[in-house]
Amino acid sequence: MTESKKSTVFISYSRKNKAFVRKLDAALEEQGINAWVDWEGIPLSTDWMVEIAKGIVAADAFLFVISPDALDSEYCLKELELAISENKKIIPIVYSEPEKRKKIHPRLASANWVFLRPKKRKIYRRYSQNY
Repeated sequence: MTESKKSTVFISYSRKNKAFVRKLDAALEEQGINAWVDWEGIPLSTDWMVEIAKGIVAADAFLFVISPDALDSEYCLKELELAISENKKIIPIVYSEPEKRKKIHPRLASANWVFLRPKKRKIYRRYSQNY
């Protein structure tokens, strides 16, 4: 009998939202989902952008944590562009809603957003049921 492979997601986020992403990472792990995050996936003294690109390419899906800071981040948008070019499933997770007039990448704007509020853990179960 073969053991099923754990699903892997890449989490793109603003460093200003790290506390939330740590909780998201832990909750995904509880559901048997490996999350690639930059505090775990980058060896010392390596080119961090190369390692991030490898993480995106290797992931089954790409979680973009939406917040005003992430939408303003050059690096988060580069990660999103790479995920799109690699045909990754994009899952927007709303941590903090952007201003109504904020320009949002068309790929994020067209996707069904998952709103995470305190004490809501549906995303973890919903995602794990799809993989």
